[in-house]
Amino acid sequence: MTNIPNDTPWKLFLDSLKGRSIHVVGLASTECTAFLQVVSDANVTIHELHTDEETLRSTFAMTHVAMPSEQRDRLLTDLRTNHTICSGANYLSGIQTADLIFVPQSWDLYPSNQPIHDILKQDPGKICSLIDLYARFLPCKIIGVTGTNGKTTVTSLLGVLLEAAGINVAVSGNNRYHSQLLPRLDEIPSTAVAVLEISHKHLRRLDRGPDIAVVTNVAGDHLEEFGSFDDYAARKARILQLQTRGNLAVVNLDDPWLKSHAASLVKGQFSRVSLQSTTQDGAGAWIDAGNFVVRTTEKRTIEIPCSALKLLGKHNITNTLLALAAAAEIIPDKKLLESGLRTFRGVKHRLEYLRSIQKAAIYDDTASTSPASTRAAIEALAAATITPIVLVVGGDDKNNCYDELHKTIADHVSRVIVLPGSAGNAIAMGCGTVPVHRHTGLVSATQDAIGFAAGGAVLFSPGGGGFFAKIATEAGGLRTMIRQWGR
Repeated sequence: MTNIPNDTPWKLFLDSLKGRSIHVVGLASTECTAFLQVVSDANVTIHELHTDEETLRSTFAMTHVAMPSEQRDRLLTDLRTNHTICSGANYLSGIQTADLIFVPQSWDLYPSNQPIHDILKQDPGKICSLIDLYARFLPCKIIGVTGTNGKTTVTSLLGVLLEAAGINVAVSGNNRYHSQLLPRLDEIPSTAVAVLEISHKHLRRLDRGPDIAVVTNVAGDHLEEFGSFDDYAARKARILQLQTRGNLAVVNLDDPWLKSHAASLVKGQFSRVSLQSTTQDGAGAWIDAGNFVVRTTEKRTIEIPCSALKLLGKHNITNTLLALAAAAEIIPDKKLLESGLRTFRGVKHRLEYLRSIQKAAIYDDTASTSPASTRAAIEALAAATITPIVLVVGGDDKNNCYDELHKTIADHVSRVIVLPGSAGNAIAMGCGTVPVHRHTGLVSATQDAIGFAAGGAVLFSPGGGGFFAKIATEAGGLRTMIRQWGR
């Protein structure tokens, strides 16, 4: 994107692509389909790794879950009909001649994309991503939320708080349940606020910081992609390094890495968030006498009862403080903020209560793909005395350390149900005296867990990646299965 002048309007940028050779890597991602919908007048070639029809359709359905099924099927058909698609042995055919290459956030994880790395080294401006376009062309204030855990909850809560206050808000980014903004970018007014969930992969490409950056935490995750935790943390820190003096950083100082490093990284105004601080100078948010307390950069103080939050867990108290600290800079109104908070019921797959079966409460926390997020879910149920807790884990290990999770399991979990995957194996190995039961399928694992959890909870919190794609598809998926069993 370095080949595009900073002051280029969105429509002029699109006009500049007409008739040019545009190559898009990956048909199945929401990022790429969003881009494909706005470059219909260009000469577009799509490069798709999936060669099997059934796999492509199922992957497309999973990534485009926010879209109604009929609209989703029609979109896939139209894209395949109207564009040249290269796959199999011809996967990256002709990409060296592209005028512009659009890539999804995970493109660099696939060895088959090595030729794109070579192009990036020779001509960085030829590569473009969704986060580039949002940062460059969104006409309004941008709040960017990143962190290892909690960013989806904070992003979603910010959307609810701003909408409840009458703000024109657009929420998008890393969460597949949020529609991408690109197809309606020219409809977003300058008075709106865009709230973007920004992943570590996005930060690899981002070349400018958001007006307000929210950093939830920096914990060990995705270490299979990095040489060390320090490399991963440095990637997360880019969101602060890219900001300017006129921007605001809202940071969770209860996180050890952020507590040590954030002050030296922040260039503009600094809002310090902590559960452990009851009073402080400057902008920030904390807990005092049963209230969320927020002090804005303009020195306004807002207090909202903690009882307005309907979510379980200390981690969600922190998430709420972060969201309130950012939202209060735009809407410093106690009544509006409290009204929005009282309506918030959390997000899908994050410590989400589904229903009770045979006196066992079923919680869907399948978005927890790291040991730290699984720990937070266990501790939230234990603090609410929803016990015994039967934990269901599985999926892919991302070179994470499970020592702290093992301690939490020993303290609070009665049994562990292990589904396939290296993460499940790593968790099982450190369970000590806690009984471990292995299963190869979701149905039998769920039946077993419910039988052990009478009066308590079954917590699906995998602690590893790939749970949705590789494990949670049996019987139509976890949510469908639980709904049917509860009838």
